Amino acid sequence: MDIRFFEDIRLFARKVEPLARRKALRNTLLLESLRQGLETGTGGFLMATAEEGEMRLAALYRPPFPLLVCVPEDRTWRQAATRLGVALAERTGEIPSVLGEAEPCRELAESYAAVLGRRADRGRCMTLMALKRVDSQPDRPGRLRPAREADLYFLPHWRTAYRRDCGL
Repeated sequence: MDIRFFEDIRLFARKVEPLARRKALRNTLLLESLRQGLETGTGGFLMATAEEGEMRLAALYRPPFPLLVCVPEDRTWRQAATRLGVALAERTGEIPSVLGEAEPCRELAESYAAVLGRRADRGRCMTLMALKRVDSQPDRPGRLRPAREADLYFLPHWRTAYRRDCGL
């Protein structure tokens, strides 16, 4: 199992993004972090993959946020999670939490914590939900519609407000 650390977010994105998009809904946070990193630069990111012929696991960490873990497909990830956890612990002792699919994250967190002489505790479990349909709200003013060119001025403000309201 090869653990590869990346210094350049463009190289990491080229390797990870196509695989993360296969499970885009599960990897929304990782994909958004990649997009932000590509816009702002690599500064402060810790990026790594675990590979054995093909990528088994990818991890992206930007303090103070959780380590984001991507399992590209339903591939064998157990050894990758263990090895990646050890390699990350050898690089940094500051990762506060891990976010991604439950079992790979648990395995990675436990191996990371063991190297540091700590214990990994299961935090709150999160549920991913997708909006498939929007019911009409006749008693509400306005309506949902796709953004138009005339809305471009407002989009960055809406995005900033959304991120602030969500504590991102």
